[in-house]
Order: sequence, then C-alpha cells, then structure tokens
Amino acid sequence: MRVSHICFFFLAAILCGCEVDPFSFQIGEDLVVTSTKVTVVDTISVQLSTYKKDSIVTSGMGTILAGVYHDELIGDITARSYFQVGVAEQKEVSMDVEVDDSEICDSVSLILQYNQFYAGDTLQEQLYHIYELTEELEEDEDGGIYNFTGFAHSSEPLGSIRFYPRPGKNDELEIPLNKELGEDILEYLQTNSSDLSDDDFVELFKGFVLEASGSESSSMLGFGASDTTLFLKLYTHEPGPLNPQYEHFLPLTNSNLQYNQITYDLSNVAAFDSITEKKGALASSTDDLAYIYGGLGFYTKVTFPYLENLTGESELMNSIMVNVLLYLDPADLDNDQYGVLEDIRIYETESNGDPGEIMVEENGSEMTATSVLDQIYPDNTFFVFDITDYVNFELADYYMDPEFGFYLDLSSSKVASTLEQLKLDGSQTADNKMRLELTFFYYDQ
Repeated sequence: MRVSHICFFFLAAILCGCEVDPFSFQIGEDLVVTSTKVTVVDTISVQLSTYKKDSIVTSGMGTILAGVYHDELIGDITARSYFQVGVAEQKEVSMDVEVDDSEICDSVSLILQYNQFYAGDTLQEQLYHIYELTEELEEDEDGGIYNFTGFAHSSEPLGSIRFYPRPGKNDELEIPLNKELGEDILEYLQTNSSDLSDDDFVELFKGFVLEASGSESSSMLGFGASDTTLFLKLYTHEPGPLNPQYEHFLPLTNSNLQYNQITYDLSNVAAFDSITEKKGALASSTDDLAYIYGGLGFYTKVTFPYLENLTGESELMNSIMVNVLLYLDPADLDNDQYGVLEDIRIYETESNGDPGEIMVEENGSEMTATSVLDQIYPDNTFFVFDITDYVNFELADYYMDPEFGFYLDLSSSKVASTLEQLKLDGSQTADNKMRLELTFFYYDQ
C-alpha cells in the first residue's frame, strides 16, 4: 500500500505530493516534544458490482411512461401506464362536468401533457393505443403496485394515434377515442347528475391503459399524471338553431393507483440474467462496467476488499481519520447525462447486506455527490462522495466487516418514473479515477 506523508500544521496544512519529516515543535523548555503528520492513503482497491431489485413500486409517482426504448445491451424495454379518471366535482380544479339532458356527444379524447422526459429516438413517428380496463386496479398488500404487475383490458383499442413526439415542448397530446365511450360517459353523467362520485364512476369505467405499438415505437415518453395534466375531454353540443357546444373534463382520479408497467428480457444477457437483490455481477464480468438504471431497478454496490487490512495497523491507534472521499468515474458519459449525476444517491448497507437508508448530511438533507464536470472532454468528468463520518463509525472498534460498502442508486422517485441510467468504470486501470482516499492525522502519544 502506497502512503504519502505530508506536512500538517494545526490541522490545516497544504497537502503536498512528496514525503517530508514530521513537523516538531516545542514551547518553552523541558516540555514534551511531539510530532504530527498527515498521511493520505489512496491505493485501497474499490470493487463495483451490479445488483437488481426484484420489483419496483411505480404507483403514485405522478408520471405516465409509455413507449419502447431499445437498449444496446438489454434489448427492448417496454412501458405502459394504467390509470383511472373520475368526475371533476371531486377535484380541487375548475373543470366543468355538469351536463344538460339535451346534450349530444360529438367526440371524446384523452389529453396528456408532456413532462419533458424521453428516452430513445423522438424523431421517428410513434403509434399509441388506449385500451379500456376490464379489471379494477388494486394495490398490493403493502400499499403499492409494482412494475411487473398487469391488469386485464379489452382486446380492441378504444383509440389510437400516430404522431411525432414533442417532449421538449410544454405541449399536449390529444388521442381521439371511440365515440361510443363518449356516449356511454355522457349518458352516465346525465343519469347521475345529482349524485356524482368517483367510486360509482370507476365501478362502471374501471380505467384505461396507454401503450405504444411495439413494432412502431422507437422511444419512451413521459407525461404528467395529475388531475390537470391527464384527463378525458368530452365534446358535446345541444341541438337547435344556436347549436351551443361544450367541453366536459374527467380528470385523473385515485392517483395512488396510477402506475407504470415496465417489462424487459434479460435472458440474452448472461451476466445479468441471474442477478438479484442478493446476488450481484462483478464489473469484471460485465466488461468492467457497473450499472445504475431507473425503471429496471439496477443499482451498484461499492465494496473495498482490502480495507479491513487497514484496521490491523498499529499506527491507527495514534491517528484520527479526518477525511474519506470516494471517487467514481462515469463511463461513456454524454452531454445529455450530466443531470443524472445530480440524481445519484448513496445508501448505507444493512447488517444483512441489503441497501439501507439514504445517507444524509448533518442538516438532514440527502447526501449527494460533488460533480467535477468537463462538458468538452466528458472522459475527465468524475464525482466524489464525502463518507468520512460513516467510515469513522465503522472503524470505531478497529474492525471492518469484509462486506462493508455502499450502494449507489437513483432516488426512489427517479427509479420508479424514469429510465435514467449511468454506467460506472469498474476497471483497475491507471486511467480510471475511481478510488477511496483516506486522510489520517497522526500524533505521538
């Protein structure tokens, strides 16, 4: 293990790259002479592995995901979204649902508003279908709906649309639906105008699923899932010489039941086909890469196989660890991914080896990395976590669990509502900026 000794004066010296004699000082005469020094250790091996959550709760995240994204490694990743709509009087929004008995249905559409998330080629035409659910949405026993869950729906679509995506615009997508649906909804509203409720409405109209045609989709798009960004719009008119026309809105309801089903197939990726929350794949078996992948539940574990050897050094008895920094090196980073670095979180390891709580700062905020960005030369970009307090806590009894490490993942909302991804360089080459850097303050007894 390479160790560089650096001068230290009153715990605030400038760190240098060479070794010098410890600074000795003496106050008065016949007093104890003490010496101090700072040592930086930066050659402890760092090991990366990719793990995968068995399932992800995607309900109640406020995001509609729909489309097919082709990943070069994994293949097609498909998302479809399930949701319900209700009657506007139950909402805290100004949307007219009152109808007159004489109104006639002209048409009905589903309105979606882009939330600016996308993945894939948005220059290609997209084909979406809307199906009516034949089975009511239900939460699992723990109060969520998971990414692999599906509910039965009609075999024929209520409506379809071909369009060119505009995810970067504050724009709406309007999907025409079968007029018979609009007539059924209008009849319900006219019959129950004095006693409208979401529960009664959902019993008759159980909900909808939005999906893209797998053969005619080259991107995945995100839309807002709230009562102002997702709703049915019912177009009607009254017969007569004036022919007044109306628009009635039925917005998203039971937002906790709106969820995204995300499916993919790992059988063709041998290294990933068997990974779980308990069994990871070393970066050395996946082309020296470790993965963080929203929507799929991939996350990275960082371990330090030889850190426990440090606890056996007698010099630790006369030292204080003043700084521990974890440097990580993104691989194949492009300009569109810089924002992902801000979304990476570091999680503690539970005693059973599972990911624990997100590590927090002294003020209680979630710990984030300090990013060093180079948008001209992305290969020079890296990010750093200050994990001093956590490592000091682990070393307090001069013992380090061989499985000690951290988990890196997106925040829970990003995991469930995006396909944000980050690959980390897990190689042991000199070019890799990945390292664990420990700074000790040594003193004489």
